[in-house]
Amino acid sequence: IVLIIIIFSFLVMICNKSRNVILMSKYRPFYGEYENFDNMKLYNNLPKIDVATAFYPVASSIVQNIYDEKSYNNELSYVSTSTAYNDLLSKKVDVIIVTKPSKNQKEMIEKFNEDLKFIPIAREALVFYTRKENTIKSITVDDINKIYTSQIINWKDLNGKNAIINTYQLTKDNGSQTCFEDIVNNNVIDGKKHFEVNDMGKIIDKVSNNRNSIGFSFNSFYTKIYNDSRLKLFYINGVEPSKENIISEKYPLMYDVFFVYNKNNNNENIEKLLEFILSEQGQKIIEIMGLQPIKK
Repeated sequence: IVLIIIIFSFLVMICNKSRNVILMSKYRPFYGEYENFDNMKLYNNLPKIDVATAFYPVASSIVQNIYDEKSYNNELSYVSTSTAYNDLLSKKVDVIIVTKPSKNQKEMIEKFNEDLKFIPIAREALVFYTRKENTIKSITVDDINKIYTSQIINWKDLNGKNAIINTYQLTKDNGSQTCFEDIVNNNVIDGKKHFEVNDMGKIIDKVSNNRNSIGFSFNSFYTKIYNDSRLKLFYINGVEPSKENIISEKYPLMYDVFFVYNKNNNNENIEKLLEFILSEQGQKIIEIMGLQPIKK
């Protein structure tokens, strides 16, 4: 019986990993159906980029627009936010596209004593979801705080059904977890009381299999990469996390997405890449991919 359980767990892990690979592969540069603009191309010394998984589609679209296809040699990789910061500090990559660093990541940056430049290039939404059977349509930021700090433990306290709320969160130093911790005012969230998983796809899987649960993700990951038909997004403070409300920033849970590089890196194409991203065309790509442009 133990052997069967081990084999089953292994197969589930492999299937989930395969699903991730399959879902992400269709967004790689020069494969995805991205809108192409007529602009300059980079042919040599293409900056190596680590991008947080949620922003892989928008980064791929940008790379497809400015990198020469024949010169491109897998310079773009999607990784965890934590891995991205590690790779930049160890000089494995030239640029990372991520959200703000966590406390641990800030300490690591100080330890390496690197002069990193953080340039905002877009705004992204953090969304919360539950099973469609949940009768609650809208929750507030204060509700989220109370749910994850165990002040609210039953959906009936929010005029829902009588059921204990199962809460899911990410492990420390993930990008969306760092943004989430702002909402709960950096209160200590006990992992023993709240289920922890190590990527946004796994939270979606867990919540979709549990009628009484709640989880969160960056909107671009949920809508572009890893959606689940059994789930619905909560309105926050009465505002739907629609593309229109995110781009107009009516939706309240918005966060900066940064282009980060080492100021001492002498690859001149880093500045050219950043210039394109902040151009009218680059910001249009960001809007097309469902994020809010940083320049209005």
